Amino acid sequence: MELRLFELEIFNNLLGTIAEEMGSVLVRAGFSPNIKERRDLSCAIFNSDGEMIAQAAHIPIHLGSMSFAARSVATENLSPGDVFILNDPFRGGTHLPDVTCVAPVFVHGKPEFLLASRAHHADIGGDTPGSMPLSTTIHEEGIIIPPTRIREEGILKETLLQEIILSTRDHEEREGDLRAQIASLDTGEKRMRELLEKYSLSKINQAASGLLDYGERLVRNAIEKIPDGDYVFTDYLEDDGAGTSNIPIQVKIEISGDAAVVDLRGSSKKVKGCLNAPLSVTTSAVLYCFQCLSGEDTPLNSGTLRPIEIRVDEDSILNARYPSAVVGGNVETSQRIVDVVFGALAEAIPETIQAASAGTMSNLAFGSPQDTPSNASYAYYETIAGGMGGRSGADGANAVHTHMTNTLNTPVEAIERELPVMVESYSVRKGSGGAGRFPGGAGIIRQYRFLEDSHVSLITERREKRPWGARGGEDGKSGRNTLVSGGEEKRLPAKCSVSVKAGEAVRIETPGGGGWGVSVPANFFTIDAHQDIAFHMRHYKRDFENPEIPCMITLPGLRQSGTRVVFNTVFIHPKHKPAGSVTEAMAQLDLYDKIYSEYSESVFQIRNKGDIDKLREGRKIGFFTLMEGADPVLNPEHLLEYQKRGVRALGLSWNNRNIYASGPESSEGLSEQGKELLRQMNALGITLDLSHLNERCFWESVELTDLIPVATHSNSRALVDHPRNLRDEQLRAISERGGVIGVVFYGKFLRKGEGCATLEDIYAHIDHIIGVCGEDHVGVGTDMDGAPINDFPEEMRHISELPALPEYLLGKGYPRAVVEKIMGENFLRIIKTNLEKVPDDIE
Repeated sequence: MELRLFELEIFNNLLGTIAEEMGSVLVRAGFSPNIKERRDLSCAIFNSDGEMIAQAAHIPIHLGSMSFAARSVATENLSPGDVFILNDPFRGGTHLPDVTCVAPVFVHGKPEFLLASRAHHADIGGDTPGSMPLSTTIHEEGIIIPPTRIREEGILKETLLQEIILSTRDHEEREGDLRAQIASLDTGEKRMRELLEKYSLSKINQAASGLLDYGERLVRNAIEKIPDGDYVFTDYLEDDGAGTSNIPIQVKIEISGDAAVVDLRGSSKKVKGCLNAPLSVTTSAVLYCFQCLSGEDTPLNSGTLRPIEIRVDEDSILNARYPSAVVGGNVETSQRIVDVVFGALAEAIPETIQAASAGTMSNLAFGSPQDTPSNASYAYYETIAGGMGGRSGADGANAVHTHMTNTLNTPVEAIERELPVMVESYSVRKGSGGAGRFPGGAGIIRQYRFLEDSHVSLITERREKRPWGARGGEDGKSGRNTLVSGGEEKRLPAKCSVSVKAGEAVRIETPGGGGWGVSVPANFFTIDAHQDIAFHMRHYKRDFENPEIPCMITLPGLRQSGTRVVFNTVFIHPKHKPAGSVTEAMAQLDLYDKIYSEYSESVFQIRNKGDIDKLREGRKIGFFTLMEGADPVLNPEHLLEYQKRGVRALGLSWNNRNIYASGPESSEGLSEQGKELLRQMNALGITLDLSHLNERCFWESVELTDLIPVATHSNSRALVDHPRNLRDEQLRAISERGGVIGVVFYGKFLRKGEGCATLEDIYAHIDHIIGVCGEDHVGVGTDMDGAPINDFPEEMRHISELPALPEYLLGKGYPRAVVEKIMGENFLRIIKTNLEKVPDDIE
């Protein structure tokens, strides 16, 4: 019998906790800052075939690549107590500094599980301290360790351990880190045996198999949400450190149902320098991207790779063969793979994909001069954080490690305590993030003053080509490397190896992330006076939260647009009238209540004058509830009930005739019941919406309302002669009573004749209404859910694109103060004033 979902979750946490504890042991027992401070390590558990069944949330570059190491050991003749060590990139490793130790867990005489501990060592030999040289073959990068038994049946091979250590710099640190890795495996085996005592082997194997299937299923679900098609994107590595520049990394992603083909065969051939990546690295980078799409609850295991086919050319930059130089492929090429995969996916699901992050690990390695005896030398390595790309609904984070690195920034105290270096500057690089609706995060500035002669190696990217913005956001700023000597500054190449004298300094300025979305001039307070959200969620199964559902109004979209207030409608289709109208109205109000509850951190209902302060305090979106047509009001008690449930505005009729009033389809005026309804609305503080009334009802209603009237979504009939638009005398009547007209974006109300409406048409109606009424009486009521998407201007087919309007108006020469009124301040004035008329005891 298959395990139930909650049982899988239990085992996922049990196994994941073991991997986490292995990592904790390695951190606590490690010697080097790179392990104990930066935590550049990963620990994982595999089945006997080398399939990963659990990994701690450590380093993404190790996510898929550690399985290559486990599989290379799984084929060996294993014994209880064995530990294998390897770093060979062509036999399961990534680059030489990443040393992996693997140990079997025997059950009933068979190796049922494998445990792995991988750590980036600050030095593994090679031509330069830190083992990050500008190499042209792997032999320049350090000692190569194929899968080798370093502990046999519980007995550590001390001679082999010393041979490895003596091939590196800072022997004590290397030995301490390697012994810490082995200790982490012992902890993992102990915890696995405790698990086996509590649960049977068959149960754990069943759980492992189920978790692999579950991981596969979640990634397939994520892929299935991407529209079928081919998506292509190309980005470039700047140079390989050996003379080759503008190195293309190209992907074509083919989405078909719940499977993806990631075709990277358009990328560069193998390069001379150090940016070649073994297939293990390429696999990790691709898998990371799809894991991001599937959500944080997706188990970290090999099952997640099953729906993805990766295609690469043989002996290319993304499938390097011996003896290619690869030390930079793991850290830099992997980042560019992520950029191109996300860039391609942004064409398919633009609302989901963030802008490019820094796109480099900004690798810095330094240590004793090359002629220093190895037993007296020091070596240090770190990656330096940059800016995260802006994303739908949130600004990019500043000064963080992104994508394939998940390490920490090394504390200044740790560097200065361990090394002959003074960190003179460590700050956020302000202004380096790309501008946008959600700006990219800033990089950092870090300056190191060397207290003794040293050798420095830099392998960095994005020093010329900037991290790209998305959805109209601006690119982030590129980085810069500088040598500071005697008060003079010299710019260093992106990749270089230099000797520095005592007293000289190296400054690293890392790139910022790209911005997401069209930049909105700061602090525009936007109100959209008409959205049929609940109606479309109920009857068209639209998802308020998922930005990829073909729906013009979503919560992410509202956030992106800067919208702070929405007139959320209760719209009753004529098919419900009259008997079913009350039931439908209550159902839509219930749905809004559900939204207020489920998205309480983002959305709230505006019910009284005190709620206006909430709009100024934070970034919550206020819903001001409008009933579009009074059909559900069958008696005064109904009106009172709707008022108690937060209805604060009401249109007497939609396009048709009801018992109160008429829309454009009829010429009849207000009934006596309609006049009485207006008197009741006055008493309850309910605002009158004039948008759908015919001309006779308009004039009769505007004379009877005591509150400031509005037309939430109407345009100028002088420009487009449509019965839903308002004549100039009607516009004046609203403005003379202090009201506001919300310009609607529906194409048939914007433009006469053939052709799609444009932003220019929206501007024309705004400008005409200002000419008739003045700048205090026009606003925005997009009604983006009110018609098929193709009936709206191409520039305005999703609420997230609303920021293009204030930019357009500013470009037309409108003063900022006027644009602020149009975008929200005018409607906000009406809301505040009319809420004063809501009786205090109505709640």
